Formats: sequence, C-alpha cells, structure tokens
Amino acid sequence: MSSTSNVPNEADITTLVISFLVIVLATIVAALRFYVRIFTKAGIGADDWMIAGAIISTIVTAALLIWANVIDPGASNTTDPDYEYTENDVISAKITFTILVLYYALTGATKLGILLMYFRIFSVYTRVRYQIYGLEFLVVGWWLACTIALLAGCTLFTARWGKGAVDPNRCFNLNVFWAASGACEVFIDILILNIPMIMVARMNLPLKQKLLVTGIFLLGGLSIATGLVKVVLGYSPGTREIDYTTKVWSAVHSGTAIVCANLPLLRPLYNKFGEHLSQWRYKHSRTSYDSCNPYDMENIREPSSGTSTENLQYPSPLAWSKERTWSESTRYESV
Repeated sequence: MSSTSNVPNEADITTLVISFLVIVLATIVAALRFYVRIFTKAGIGADDWMIAGAIISTIVTAALLIWANVIDPGASNTTDPDYEYTENDVISAKITFTILVLYYALTGATKLGILLMYFRIFSVYTRVRYQIYGLEFLVVGWWLACTIALLAGCTLFTARWGKGAVDPNRCFNLNVFWAASGACEVFIDILILNIPMIMVARMNLPLKQKLLVTGIFLLGGLSIATGLVKVVLGYSPGTREIDYTTKVWSAVHSGTAIVCANLPLLRPLYNKFGEHLSQWRYKHSRTSYDSCNPYDMENIREPSSGTSTENLQYPSPLAWSKERTWSESTRYESV
C-alpha cells in the first residue's frame, strides 16, 4: 500500500499560522465596523448582517480546519486503489466537505455585503444601481451553482467519504472543480472592484482626497491576489482531491476578503485618530514653547554684577511669535 502523505510540512504550518492571524484581524475589523455604525448612528443595514454572517462562518471554518489538521490521516491524495480508509479518514473527508460548503457560503455573503455597501453609497446613480443588481444576481448564481455542484458531485452522497471520492465513475474531479470555481470567483471580484474605481474617478473631488478614497478601495485588490494564489497553489495535476495547503489558503483568502470589505467604512475612525493625534501634538508643542518662553516674566533675571550687557543676545520677539503662530495654524488646519 502506498499513499501520498498529507502531513503538513513547515511551510504548511506557517501558512496555517498566517491564516489564523488573518482571521483574527478580520474579526477585529468587523467588530470595528459595527462600532462605527452604532456610534455614528448610521444604523445597521443588510450589508452589515451579511458581513456578520461571513465572519461567523469564517470562525467556524477555521475551527474545522484546525480539527482536520489534528486528525490529518494522510489519505486525501492516496493513489493506492487498495487503501483501506479508517474512521479518521472518513471524519477528515466529512470535515473537508463541510469546509467547502461553508467557504462558498461565506465568500458569497462577503461579496453581497460589499455590493450592498456600494448600493448605500452609489444608489443615486441609476446606471450603477443596475450594475449592482446584475452583480448581485451573478454572485448568488455562482454561490448556488457551486454549492449544488458540490452536493451532487457523486452518484451517491456517501460515496465521497471513501474510495468513491477518487473514483471517476462515482465522483467528479474535485480538484478541477475547485480551480474552475476559483477562477470564476476572481473574475467576479474584478467586476466588483471596478464599480468604485470608475465612480471615484468621475467624482469632482480634490486630488488628495480622491487618491485617499481610491487607495482605500484598491485594498480590495488584496482579495483578488489571494484568490489567484488559492487557484494556482490549489490545483494539483494528477489528483482528484484538494490538499491541505488549498484548505489553508481558502481561509486566508476569505479572511482577507472580509478585511477589505470593512476597511472603507472605518474612515470615521481614521479621522478621529488623526484629530486626537493633532491635538496631542499641539498640546505637546504648546507645553514645549511655554516652558522656554523667553518673555515669561518669572524667568527674567537681572544680569549678575560685573557682566557686560553689550554682548547679551535676546531672542527676537518677532521670531518667537512667528513660531507660535505657525504651531497654532497647523493645529487648526489638521483639525
């Protein structure tokens, strides 16, 4: 009996750690999103609930991924037709199947959350509103098609838990299906990212503000990048099942997508942080200037006897007042 070992190597463990950190970051950013919504009294909308559902699914997926890593039977990519599947093999196959179903659900919810957010911002434009409707229909269609294909991928539902998963007469090639659905997902992500890019380019905004807004939306390109990595690294020629690395990169991609979906809504936090920073810097500069004010009456002392006053140099009141005025004007411009 020969089988391809599925034991994670050092690179796989590193990727697992990265995926865990990305999911933690996604959870924090999603919590900040709700904080902003509540304390700015903007209200909780459908886009927020979509992201909440996505983050819960992501956490569950991460827990299942860790469970599968603990079990790790090493039978996913077996090439031996006589391989005897153990109870752990069956459990691992069921966990993998659950992870795949959850993946399509959470990525679909994330994309719908982004589109609903765009609808809040750009719905006043009729043409953009119909584009969003079309993309929502496309996302739901992709979500349902992938889920149904996954559920109906074998002649018997229970065949996927054993040798049937690698039998071409009983189950379809999951490896090819995963790569194809991932490529379609990247294409959809590009279409979604295209909406704010075009709208911001057409807006009559100052250049600095336009670049800032464009940069925030362009962070969505990180999701596209991780999606491409997932497709490229996930496809393994000659196999019919997806491997451990593919599952981990799926978690990285879904976490990155959630982070990118929340960042555009955190601008009030950026502004608040900038305001507090400006106030702190102004207060610090005032303290520094007041402590060395040469015109503080308490610090004026008569020159000691025998000291010539001809060579004493006093700072220019004009120079000091200019520095003081510059500090105050900087503060008001920052605020």
